[in-house]
Amino acid sequence: MLVRELMDPVAKPEFRAAFMPHHSSADYDDWQSVCDALGIRYVDPTAPVEDTLEAIRRSALVVTESLHGAVVADAFRVPWIPVRTRPRILEFKWQDWAGSLELGHSFEWLPPAWKPDIDTQFKRRVRPVSTRVARERLRWLTRFGKKRLSRDDVLERVRQRMREAFRDLLDAAVRAADLQPG
Repeated sequence: MLVRELMDPVAKPEFRAAFMPHHSSADYDDWQSVCDALGIRYVDPTAPVEDTLEAIRRSALVVTESLHGAVVADAFRVPWIPVRTRPRILEFKWQDWAGSLELGHSFEWLPPAWKPDIDTQFKRRVRPVSTRVARERLRWLTRFGKKRLSRDDVLERVRQRMREAFRDLLDAAVRAADLQPG
C-alpha cells in the first residue's frame, strides 16, 4: 500500500481492464489467450515487479485472483474485483486485508481456463467448453461484476500507520547499528 510513495496513479488509464491470476493458476491456466480474446490486459504474476505495477496502475479495472493485485490496485485507486478459480486461494488472507480497509469480502466465481497441455483425458475433452465459459464469465465480470475500492480516508489512515511503523523500524535499525562494536 506504500507503493504510492514511489509512483502516482495515472489520470487516464490505458487499459479498460486487466486480469491477474494467482501465481499457481498461471501455471495451469491459459489466461493469456482468454485475455487476448477479450482485449483485456493480462498481468503475469511472475513478471518483474515494475511491469506488474505499471500494468495495474494503467488499468481502469483489475480483476484479480492475486491478493497482491488487489492491494496494488487499491493503492493506485483502481477498482478491483476478487475472483477465485480454485479452493486453494486462501480466503482468510483476503478477509484480513479487506477488513483492515473496512471492506467486506467475498470472491466472485471464475472457472479455470486450462492450458492445452493439461494432464488428464477428461480435462482435455472439457477444455474447449471450460475455456469458453471462463472467457464469457471474465467478460461479464468486467462489465457487471461488483467492483471494490476502499474509501480514500480509510486508505490514507492505513497508509499513515504503515509509514509510522516503517519509521519506527528504521529508527530501531539505526539504534541497533549504533550499539554494534567497531
